[in-house]
Amino acid sequence: VSCGCGKGQAGSMSAPRPFTLGGDEFDQSSYWGRVRKFLTVVDPRTLFPGPLLGMPLDQAQAMLAKQRVSPTAVADDETLWRAQRVVNSTVHPQTEEAIPMPFRMSGFVPFGTPIVVGMLLAQGPAQNAFWQWLNQSHNAAVNYCNGNKGADDSWQDAGLSFAVATTSAVGVSVGMDRVVQQLKAPVARRFVPFVAVASANLLNISMMRRRELEDGIAVVDDAGEAIGRSVVAAKKAITETAISRVVLPIPILVLSPLIMLGFERAFPSLLSRPKIRIPLQASIVTSTFLLGLPLSLALFRDRGVLPTDAIEPQLRAAADARGCETVYFNKGL
Repeated sequence: VSCGCGKGQAGSMSAPRPFTLGGDEFDQSSYWGRVRKFLTVVDPRTLFPGPLLGMPLDQAQAMLAKQRVSPTAVADDETLWRAQRVVNSTVHPQTEEAIPMPFRMSGFVPFGTPIVVGMLLAQGPAQNAFWQWLNQSHNAAVNYCNGNKGADDSWQDAGLSFAVATTSAVGVSVGMDRVVQQLKAPVARRFVPFVAVASANLLNISMMRRRELEDGIAVVDDAGEAIGRSVVAAKKAITETAISRVVLPIPILVLSPLIMLGFERAFPSLLSRPKIRIPLQASIVTSTFLLGLPLSLALFRDRGVLPTDAIEPQLRAAADARGCETVYFNKGL
């Protein structure tokens, strides 16, 4: 959490700002400004930034390190922003370590799409259970790698989160599958994955990050100096992340089945032609995934905001002593 003593950021969505090290290229007080930012964070090209963006990670880090100590710009604004995009999409902001490729937000779509397609094409309890288990395994790793690292966490916490989330997803999925079969509603069966994923995502987030609720998350001022730990900030961070994770599956697991249903009704032969149906399903899922991920992440700032009068008294006193009226925190993704 950082303490902001100045006014909010200015800028418009129409053009990038002059480069600011550690700053935001787009106006983060605007929803569409946040969407534009997260479009760069989830950009799959950043998985291979050298050949696809002309900016390898080590080159981007070296450029930003040089800019940090240089009184003048070491490159033009567009190049510096590109370097910062590569670093932000690859490196955890607190640990400054590279996140494993499958668990980056930029890897969420390419690595998650085959799993989502599997969930949508699953037939019967056993297949539903397997794909829900695989999906929550991936989600648990993404949550662990992209969460706030201010609180002490361990592989034991990650293992417990994995067990709770996967068990809940499998249980909900199998239970709903039985209900739908009893109601004889084949169309409703297409939406079993959404209810299972949404409920499991809530448990996944709350279990993976429960230590933050106990210990709080680190708070710092504008200069990056620590103030303390705030449980209030942790609650806000986890709540906002959980809301984003419930919204995320809506376009993927609700919109894509509806689109696919429309295709099947318009072209009934698709049902008996899996070589066409499965690639079509994968294309629809990929498109809705690419749409839904930045839209859901942009619901809240990745750098959360709280007024000082909303945090713990001891932290409020420390912030007041520095003349700050607002605090910020790394929400985690």
